Amino acid sequence: MNISTIVCSDPREDTPVDKLVAFMNEFPDVEIGVQASGFKIGPGTARRAWFDELLRAVRNNPRRLNLAMHVNMEYCAHMCRGLIHDDLAQWFFAVRPDDNMPIIKRWQINYSENKCSINPYSLMDMLNTYSDYEFIMQHDSTPASNMVLDRLKGIRASNKFSVLYNASVASGSPVQWRAPYARYKTGYSGGLGPENIAGQLDNIAAVAGRRIIWVDANDTLKTPGTDTFDIARAREYVLATRQWLKQR
Repeated sequence: MNISTIVCSDPREDTPVDKLVAFMNEFPDVEIGVQASGFKIGPGTARRAWFDELLRAVRNNPRRLNLAMHVNMEYCAHMCRGLIHDDLAQWFFAVRPDDNMPIIKRWQINYSENKCSINPYSLMDMLNTYSDYEFIMQHDSTPASNMVLDRLKGIRASNKFSVLYNASVASGSPVQWRAPYARYKTGYSGGLGPENIAGQLDNIAAVAGRRIIWVDANDTLKTPGTDTFDIARAREYVLATRQWLKQR
């Protein structure tokens, strides 16, 4: 098994942009995933001003840095209908000046049956239209999530999206890891963090075989007892993941 990307998710407006960009420059195989909903990052919010600053820094950086958007709630509902929400359009269509490619290349659709319904044909039309982007469907093995994948499998070009398998339970620990999806690039999340990533990568490797996957950590990268993204903990997680790869 190899790992294409190490994702560190959910930095917020209390994370200094200069320190976050320095971290991204230090680890070019790391991707920063930002959570987006109207409540969190809509017009007039502190996170929107913070993210605009981050996007400018990433756009003007000499090195291509990996920045992803994880869309939730109303933003997710729009994407599930094949639409780009107006709040996201300026970021979605932002491109680098050197190669005219999207600054934010990966867009994760955090589908939930309780928060948005999916139109599979409109969704696939969007994926086909914006072929320079990688769209990720979050999947958690619930009946609704399984139904979504089953519906998408029946549509031509349905291999144009990737799947993030989220194995979390209420405790934040994974129940079990499933094998990568045959037709889709597959990532893994759910309780991964600095303290357990090596052991969990052993478990993922047992089902992934020779596939290339990615891993995503979120809550475990926060300063304990807070919602603050901890760059020091993120660095520990990245280094532990790299060390696992080196040993393999």
